Amino acid sequence: MVAAGSLEQTLTLGLTHPVILATLALWGYFGGTLLYVKTMIRERGSARYQAWSLGFHLLVLAAASWTATQGTLGWNLPVFFGLAAFRAALMPQLERLRGKRTTPGKSGCSNSR
Repeated sequence: MVAAGSLEQTLTLGLTHPVILATLALWGYFGGTLLYVKTMIRERGSARYQAWSLGFHLLVLAAASWTATQGTLGWNLPVFFGLAAFRAALMPQLERLRGKRTTPGKSGCSNSR
């Protein structure tokens, strides 16, 4: 007999369970947000942080796309993560081309939309 909420029951859910997928999607979103904001504010101009941020965004995009191709997930999350990856790649470059710094408030606003 397995008690409700036991580790054994949790492990049998697998990675395709909707709760697990939602948790992983949130981790992907908040992890990407953390790296994006750090790239745009504290580590501005750091090629290393830009590479980490973009790499993480692309990894999450690839994982979401793979689950969508398996039929486990719809295409809404891969589209969302694709837009987030595009933003992570574009915003530091635009800031450099414009020659103007993006304020933390504007960077945060683009993150919450």
